[in-house]
Order: sequence, then structure tokens, then C-alpha cells
Amino acid sequence: MTRQTRRGPQDGRWRHSSDVAHRSATTTAVIAALVVVALVSAIQLASAVTTLPIALILPLSDAALGPGFRAVRNVTHLALPSMNALDSRYNFTFVTQDSGHTRSGTIAAMVKAVTQNNTVGMIGEYSSSITIPLSLAGAQYQMWHCAPSSSSDLSNKVEFPRYLRAWPPDPQQGLRMATLALAMGWRSVNVVYGTDAYGQSIGNAFLESAAQLGITVETSLVFQPGTKDMSAIGAALKASASNIVVFQAFAGDSVTLLREARKQGIIGDHYAWLSSESVALYFTALDPSDPVQYAQDVSNAQGLHYIFAQHSANNAEYAALQARYSAAYGPGTDVASLAMATHYYDCALAMARGLIQLANQYGTAALFAHNTNATLQDFLAGASGFNGVTGWFVTDSIGDRLGDFDVYYFDGTAAKLTSTVYTNGTVNTINPPKFYSGSSTPPLDRPAKALAYPTWSDAGVVVLAVIRAILLGLVATAIGYLYLKRDIKIVKNLSFPFLAVIAFGSIVVLVSEFLIVGTPVGQWACHGPGWILAIGFELVMAGLAVKTYRVWSIFDNKYLSVSKRIDNTYLMGVVAVAVLVQSIIFAVWVGAFPMAPRVVPNKQYLLYECAPITARGIAALPVLLGVSLGYNGLLLLIVAYFGYKTRNVMSAFRETVWILYSAQNVVLASVVAIPCALMMVADWGLGTYYVRAAMVIYAVAFVFYALVGRVAWTLLGTNGSGSPDGGGKSMAVSVMASAIKTFKPDMGGKKGSMGTEATLGVSAKTDSSSGAVTATLDRESGKVMHMHGVYPVKRTAGTWFPTAWQMHAMHLH
Repeated sequence: MTRQTRRGPQDGRWRHSSDVAHRSATTTAVIAALVVVALVSAIQLASAVTTLPIALILPLSDAALGPGFRAVRNVTHLALPSMNALDSRYNFTFVTQDSGHTRSGTIAAMVKAVTQNNTVGMIGEYSSSITIPLSLAGAQYQMWHCAPSSSSDLSNKVEFPRYLRAWPPDPQQGLRMATLALAMGWRSVNVVYGTDAYGQSIGNAFLESAAQLGITVETSLVFQPGTKDMSAIGAALKASASNIVVFQAFAGDSVTLLREARKQGIIGDHYAWLSSESVALYFTALDPSDPVQYAQDVSNAQGLHYIFAQHSANNAEYAALQARYSAAYGPGTDVASLAMATHYYDCALAMARGLIQLANQYGTAALFAHNTNATLQDFLAGASGFNGVTGWFVTDSIGDRLGDFDVYYFDGTAAKLTSTVYTNGTVNTINPPKFYSGSSTPPLDRPAKALAYPTWSDAGVVVLAVIRAILLGLVATAIGYLYLKRDIKIVKNLSFPFLAVIAFGSIVVLVSEFLIVGTPVGQWACHGPGWILAIGFELVMAGLAVKTYRVWSIFDNKYLSVSKRIDNTYLMGVVAVAVLVQSIIFAVWVGAFPMAPRVVPNKQYLLYECAPITARGIAALPVLLGVSLGYNGLLLLIVAYFGYKTRNVMSAFRETVWILYSAQNVVLASVVAIPCALMMVADWGLGTYYVRAAMVIYAVAFVFYALVGRVAWTLLGTNGSGSPDGGGKSMAVSVMASAIKTFKPDMGGKKGSMGTEATLGVSAKTDSSSGAVTATLDRESGKVMHMHGVYPVKRTAGTWFPTAWQMHAMHLH
């Protein structure tokens, strides 16, 4: 049997180990080489940082906005350290361009930044009217756009698919201002806003929100931004019932508006002004080179409140920004005081985050080629949701910033924080507000108005009422006294019914004056007092007309035999007809064309006017008023005419002369009283009422004393004997009768003598002369045989001479 030799395992293992070792060394070398290559590549990649340029387009050269936006530019540039720290693969730089605050200049600046620096995003401009065309023009380059502009138009993502707001949209400003106005206790405001997209967005939102909150907009006014003449707006605000002005205007327009408001007198302790964030740059639009105008412009803005999207937060990002700003520009300036600067800063942070998101998702090549075709949602995935210097920066699905609003007021040239208006509609007071007056109490939207109609709370009205009441008492007392003395001859001669009509008419007129005191209610307030006043007037005037006509019919006709008998029945009939005619006029007025009181719009005074309640009443009012005034004027004219014609008629109390005086005084009083009753002069307050009421009292007092009071006073002075002081009998015959009655001849101790003449010292008073009565007595009987004297005789003969009374010598045998 043959043995086989077996290879030892050691020998076999040796040869296998050498092969493995050789292969292992090769592998190690390859791996090491790969590691080296990877390390080198990593180092090379680490050193290849992509710089993403962003256009910063601001109105740097604009005269009004330039100073403020140069500060905005400085603050925005300070965001670069935070932007560059987001991702080590990307750096950012700003390509700053001046827009000139014009559409064409803004678009040209954007095109220049894209074509020369290949910017991939842009921040700016400022106003919505310029930002909107900028965003539309940038769409052809797929430029991502962020700005504080908040016009509601920019929420249209069909038109603006790459726009991101760093500022809550304009409608939120309008809503927050309405919320703040309600919190201030204002239920009545005026609204002023520009016609540009920004202004209309805020203005329309405020109007809608105010309606929902129950705030009344007294006046809604618009203006063209940049206008230098706001006189019409100022006048409308002055005439408005509200002292609160809610407005939207850029800095330059705000200066113009407030200057006009100063001219109109609507800047003061009783007014309040509330604006949108656009007024924050107000002081940058002032010219310090004119110290007088500058001081006035600063004064105009004192106490002005405005809302501003919350622009500072107590966080690390804000602290870092403040530290950078202090290091670059010196300490002492709070970055939050630089209007809108912090929002541009957060806009830069959001832009950097969004661009990094797109660069990582689509690559920088596509980004620089402007053809990523990325959606807004892609961009917001990085741009929304971080802590910025203005607080938590988050947007909704269409890129609109969701944020709260702070409320500031101007104190000197500083803006001071007072409260915050939250998105849920609540208002948190941080510091007390301060208004123009220096008080923290908001002015009333509708300040307490002075009453321009008579009420019992007014001292002047009460004084006039007391005078009127005293006069009423005197009238009632006098006519009552004359009633008791009605059987005395002098009262009979003057006709007690005539005196009673005059007194009653005076009472009616005075009573009508009491009826207009107090708040007018219903149609009665417009028709009742006037109707009663007219009736009282007609009672007096109709009675006077009958009286003067009766005297005229006796003494001014050609033949005494044709004189008409005018008795008390005739007097009362004429008075009744006069009152009836006026009543018919008023009945037609009330029945067909009624009037009712309504409040007259006025800021300082509360007053009412009587106005027709129908369209046909408006047309008929001048006619009815003219007919009524004309009718009463005719009565007054008749009295004045007959009073003048009979002014020379002799009588004991000279009634016709005093009737003429009465008519003259009533005319004078009417010339003053009627315009005061018809004209609405609100700025006079109760002045027109005082004047009219005083004229009525004067007219009534004069007429009553002249025609009734004198008689009662004379009777009282003579203990009711009826002999007026200094007055003669009413007719010459009465004079002679009195002479005969009172003459006692001196016979010288004789029985009498024929031809003896005695001169009686009784005079008959006439307009021009007086004569003595001479009597010749019979010697035997002592009876009067002959009397002669000078007396008035009426001349009626002849056609060449007018009818007149002349003095003639008369003899009676």
C-alpha cells in the first residue's frame, strides 16, 4: 500500500497569508487616497462660498423721505452679519439703489441691479403706489421681493406671486385703527385718506370696520397725494359734527394737512388726530432752516396718535442689532425709534432665509439664471417662522405678515409708546396716552354742545320769562281795573271792549313766547307758537284798525253826515274776521304742508329748525310764509296809515297819535324780530332768541301802555274821577259846556249888567293854538247871552284845496 504525503497546514497557511497581506496593502492605499481626495474636495468645497446679491431700493434722494430712509439703509446693512451666519455656504451683499421715489426711477434701479449685479432678490421701495409696479416689473426676472408696503393689492398672488410682506397688510391697519378708536370711546369720527392704492386700502378697510363696530363716519374725504391745497378738506372737517380725525397720509401730505387744520382752528384741546404708520416719518419732512415754520409744524403734531406694526422685541436679535448700531453710529439712539428701519431689517433676514431655501432646493445656477420656477410656498418654507427684531416673523399662506400694532403719540419730536392693539381685537395700555391738551383723557368725539334754543336752564331765558310774567300781571291788573271803572264816562268814550281787545291780544302774544321754550317736539312745536302769536298780533292790529278808521270816518270825510256808525259789534266782527283769515292760512299750512323740528348740524351748538316734512312743503314754504307775513304786514300798514291821517284829531288822551306811535314801534320791532326768527345764525347761540324776545316784549309793553295802560294810570292818579291830567275834553263843544258849567260871574255886588264880558280861563287844546272863551251875560238873569272863541272847523268846500281842519272864530248866541 502506497502512502501519500500530505501538505502541512502550516505550509499551506503561509502561502495564503502572503497573498492576503498583499491585497490588504493595496486596499489600504486606495482608501487612503480616496480619503485624501475627499478631504481635499471638502476643503475646496468649503472654500467655495456663494454670494447672493440683493437689491436694496429706497427713496434716498427724496426731499421729504430721504433723511429717514438713509437711516433705514444703514440699519438694513447691519443685518448682513446675521444673514451670513445662517448658512456657511452662502454670503449676502446689498446692491443699494436710489429710487427717487418715482415709479420710473424705481423700475430703472431694479433693472440696473439685475443686469449689472445679477441680483436674485430685492427689498423696497416704500409706498405701495411705487412698490406695486416694481414688483410687476421684477416678475420677468423671477425676482423675489420683500417690502413693508402693505396694500391689499399685493395680496393678489396671481399678479404678485413672489411678494412677501414684512408688514401686516393695509386692511389690518384700517381694522386696528377702528379698534383703537372704539377703545378710546369714540363713536363718531371723520376719515381722510389718499387716492393711491395704499390710502384706499387703509381707508376702505377702516370704513368697513367702523360700520361693523358701530362707529359713525361723519365725513369721508379723499385727496390726491402730493396736493398742496387742502383748504376744502379743512373746511369740511371744521364743519363736521365730530372732533376726531382718522387719516392716512405720507409725511409731506401730513404736514400740508395739519397746516390747513391749524388755519381752520381744528387743532386744539378738543380735537384728536389718529393716523396710520405712514405719519411716522412726519418730522423728517420738516425744514429746520425756517425756525418759525418748523416750530409751528412741530406744534401741529403734538398729541397726534398713530399705529405702527410692532417693530421691536426684547430678544437676542434686537439686542445684537442695537449693539451693532451703537458701535457704528454711536450710542444714544434706540433703533426702534428709526421709523420702519427694523421692518426692513427683518425683511432682509426673511429674504436671506428664503433664498437659501431655494438655493438648496433648486441650486444656485438656477437661482442666478432666474428660472427656478419656484413657488411662494417653496420660498416661505425658509422665509417664515423665525425670531426677528420685530418679534416672531410669521406669514400666512400668501406671504402676508401676521402681527400686532403698537400705538404711539408725538411728544415734542419724539414718538412715545402708549399701547398695543392685538390681532384678537384687544388693546393693552402700556403707558398713558397724551393728547394735544396734555391730558391723558381722550377728547370727546362729539363735545357737549351749547344749547342754541331756549330752555329753562338758561339764565337769560328765565330773566326774559320773569319780565314777561310781570308784564302779563300788569296787563291783567290794568284791564281788570278798567273793567271795574267801565261805567266812568272816559272809559265809555274810549270803548271798554276796544281796550279789552288790545289787552287780550297783548296777553296772547306774551303767552305765545312761553310756548317756544324747551326742546321742540312734534308739529305743534313748529306751528302752535307762531299761530298763537299771529292771533294775538291780529287782535291788537285789527282793533287798532277799527279804532283809527272810526276816527278817520268822522273827521276826514267831506260831510259829517256820511259818517258811518261803528259800534262794538262792528269792532268785534272785524277782529273776528281778521283772526279767521289768519287761521285759514295756518290751517292750510298745517293740513297740507306740515313742518316738524329737526336738528341743525353744528359742532358747537345744538339747535333746531322747523322744516317741511314733504317735498311739496319745501316748495310751498316761501309762499305760505310770504302770504302770512304779507297779511299781517297789511294790517300793520292800515293801522299806520289811519293813525297818520288822524294824528291831529283832538281828544283827551290823544288816542290816534299814540296809535300812530304804536304802529311805528311795532314796525321797528318787527324789522329786528322777524329776521332773528327766520335766520339760523348758529354761531350767535341764543343771541337771536334774546334779541327777538326782547323786541316782542318791548313792542307789547309800548302798545299796551300807549293804548290801555295810560288810561288806567290816569284813572288811578285821579282816584277814578276820569279827569286826565293836563287833558282837555274830547270836543270843542265839551269845552264850552265845561266853561258854562264852571263859570261863576262876578256881578260886582250888582244884579248883573248887560254887555258884561267875562273871560274864562278854560282853554281848548289844539295842534297849533288855544283860545279863550268869552261870554256875555244877561244883566237880569245872569244867563249867557253870547259866547265866542276860536275853534277848529273842517274845511270841505272847493276842489283846489285839500280837506283840512282850520281854526275859526265862532260865536254862539
